[in-house]
Amino acid sequence: MASTRSYSTSRAGARRGLALAGLLLLAAAVRIAVAATQRNIVWPDEIFQTLEPAQHLAVGPWIRSWEWVVGMRSWLVPGVLAGPLWLGHQIDPTGVLGPRIATGLMLALSLTPVTIGFLWGDRLKGPAGGLFVGGVAAVWPDLIYMAPHPLTDVFASHLLLLALYAAFPLTSPPSTRRLAVAGALFGLTIYLRMQLGPAAAVAALIVAGRSRDRWAALLTGGGGAMALLGLFDWVTLGTPFQSIWLNFWFNIVGKVSDEFGVQAPLYYISAFDWYWGPTFLVALSIILFRYKTHSQLLLVLLAIVVTQSLIGHKEWRFAFPAIPIIVLLLGMRLLEAAPELSSRAQRHGLPAWAGAAGAVAAGAVLCLMILANPHSASLWSTRRAMLETFEGLRSKPDICGIGFLFAPGAEADQSWVGGPGSTALAPGVSLYAAAPNNGWKSIRHYNALVIE
Repeated sequence: MASTRSYSTSRAGARRGLALAGLLLLAAAVRIAVAATQRNIVWPDEIFQTLEPAQHLAVGPWIRSWEWVVGMRSWLVPGVLAGPLWLGHQIDPTGVLGPRIATGLMLALSLTPVTIGFLWGDRLKGPAGGLFVGGVAAVWPDLIYMAPHPLTDVFASHLLLLALYAAFPLTSPPSTRRLAVAGALFGLTIYLRMQLGPAAAVAALIVAGRSRDRWAALLTGGGGAMALLGLFDWVTLGTPFQSIWLNFWFNIVGKVSDEFGVQAPLYYISAFDWYWGPTFLVALSIILFRYKTHSQLLLVLLAIVVTQSLIGHKEWRFAFPAIPIIVLLLGMRLLEAAPELSSRAQRHGLPAWAGAAGAVAAGAVLCLMILANPHSASLWSTRRAMLETFEGLRSKPDICGIGFLFAPGAEADQSWVGGPGSTALAPGVSLYAAAPNNGWKSIRHYNALVIE
C-alpha cells in the first residue's frame, strides 16, 4: 500500500512538473518573440542606472549619471548584469551579444510571476489551477512589456513576489525555514527599492502576528541579508547602506526627484485607468468581490500603492511591483469563481466545463482590452526609432563618433539621456553633445549626427 501511494505521488509530481515546464516554455516563447519584434525603452534609468555601470564593470567606458557621481546607487544590479555583458564581449568583442545575453537573463527572470502563479494555483486547485493562474501571468500585457527591461523596479518586483510566496503558502502555515527565506528576500527587496519597505512590513506583520518564533525566523533571515548588503555598500561605495540612506537624503529629504515632476496623490489610480481602460475597473471589481480570501496579498498591494502615492515624484513604472500581485490575485479570483460558473452553466443545460471556459475567456478578454487601448499600445514603440538608428550606425565601420543633438530646452550635458547608452555603440566610438550653445566644440570628434 505504501509503495502504491509513493508511486501515485511520484506520478502526480511528474505531471505537475510537466505542466509547469510547458507553461514556462509558452511564457518564454511569447516574451522572446515580443522582445525581438517590439523594441523600446521604458525609461532612461534602465540604461543609465543599470546597463551603463554594468558596461563599466564588464568593458570599461561608460556614461556616468549624477546618481553614480554622488554614490547613491548600489552596484548589486550592475554586478549581476556585468556577467552577461562580459561574456558577450569575450565571445564577440565588436557585436551586440553581451546586451542580448543580458536581455535573455531578464526574460528568464520575468518568468517569476508565471512560476509563482502556477505554484499558488496548484496549491488551491491542483495542476489545472496552476496552469490557469500562471497562464494569466504568462500572457498579461504589462508583464510581457516589462520583461526585457533591466530596471531596479523589475528586479525588486520579482524578489518581492518570491518573498510573498515564501511567507504565504496560502493553504498551510509557513515553516520557520520558509519565513527565514522570506525575511532574506524582503531585506533584499527593500535594499533595491526602499519604497517597498512598508509593503514588506505589512507582509511581516500579517504572517508573524504575535508569534515570537515567526518574528525570530523573519528577522534572522532579513537581518542576515541586510548585514551582508550593508557590508557590500561599505566595500563598494564607502559607507554601510549608502545606496539607501543617501538616496533617501537626496530624493526624499532634498526632493531632488521632484525636479523631474510632481504628480497628484491619485496619479496611479488615473494611470491604471489610462493604460488599462475598462480592464482596470473590471479587474478591481473581481479582486474586491471576494476580498476575504487572500486578503494578505490585497493588504500588501494596498501598501505599495499608498506608499508610492505619498511620494511627490511619480512614474508609471514605479507601480510595476503592484502589477504581478494584481494579476495573480485576479487569476485566483477567477479560479475560485469557476465552480460557481460551472454550476450555473449546468442549471442552464450547458456542460460543466463551460464554467472553466468562462473564467478563461474573462482573463483573455481583460488582456485583449489592454492591448486594444491606444495609450497602452503606444508604450510598445517608445524610442524604437532611436534604438534602430543607433543599431544602424553601429553596423557602419567608418563611424568614429556620434554627435547627439538634444531636444530644444534640454541641458547640453544631458543630451545622452535620450539615447540607448554606450552599450549601443561599437568599441572605440564615443557619444558627444552636439549643440549650438556649446559652440559645436565637439564637432571634430564625430562624423555622424543623431537629432532627437
